[in-house]
Amino acid sequence: QRHPGGRACRRGAGAVVSNPASDYVSVHVDDEFVGGTMSLYTASGRLLREVALDDTPAGLELDDLPSGVYLVQVRTGDRVVTQRLVINR
Repeated sequence: QRHPGGRACRRGAGAVVSNPASDYVSVHVDDEFVGGTMSLYTASGRLLREVALDDTPAGLELDDLPSGVYLVQVRTGDRVVTQRLVINR
């Protein structure tokens, strides 16, 4: 699938993460995740950011992070979706 910006997207059970990203990532979530949280982790599992999902799409600024592989996790109640994010500069 393609993101409106033309980048490839990965579809999971409830979330679409634009890949690769550079300075910003847009995450489209199913409506059931609105009101939940979105977290960004290093590949080794260290939490870098956590934001409330007030609307979809949601976004994260990435301009202070180095290139590499990260994990984006969206959570609401007992539903959790985790997807890989590649930052490529």
